[in-house]
Amino acid sequence: LSGGAEAPPPVTVPLAPVAAAPVAPAAAPPAAPERKGVTIEVIGAPEGARILPGYLKQKKYWSANVGKLHLGPVGASQFDLVLDSEWDWKQALESRAKGRPFFVAVGFTDPHRPYQRDTIAEPHDPRQLELPPWLADTPETRADIALYYDEIARMDGAIGQMMTTLERRGLVGNT
Repeated sequence: LSGGAEAPPPVTVPLAPVAAAPVAPAAAPPAAPERKGVTIEVIGAPEGARILPGYLKQKKYWSANVGKLHLGPVGASQFDLVLDSEWDWKQALESRAKGRPFFVAVGFTDPHRPYQRDTIAEPHDPRQLELPPWLADTPETRADIALYYDEIARMDGAIGQMMTTLERRGLVGNT
């Protein structure tokens, strides 16, 4: 959702100019088109089909898939490491081939339904939200959007931790 005053996450917004094209408003953000846009979702891909990590491997990159990215066997086999939980990204960094450029794809389950309560220390107050004009302004909608924003904030915090870790290790320019 765009348009709400509380929506912009502090870490991922500055990354947007280099990471993504402008986004049109959507009542339900589509995940699959974004995954397909970076050629990661390959369930049912024919044997021999190559996706991003396969191309990077030719350039001597080490790669890991961490968390939700809907990989079929053809896609998974092109990563050097596959971990099931997005919270295992530190393990991926520790496991990487040292001295080589690397690519770590992290697929978050946030924000996906069913939204979880208490995902951040200071949850969004549904009464304080500025709802986009295309949504019904009801207590249920406000509660739902507040939980959605909470999950975005948790994901944003995790991305911030990743960026800080990469900066501290001097790896930002090597990934």
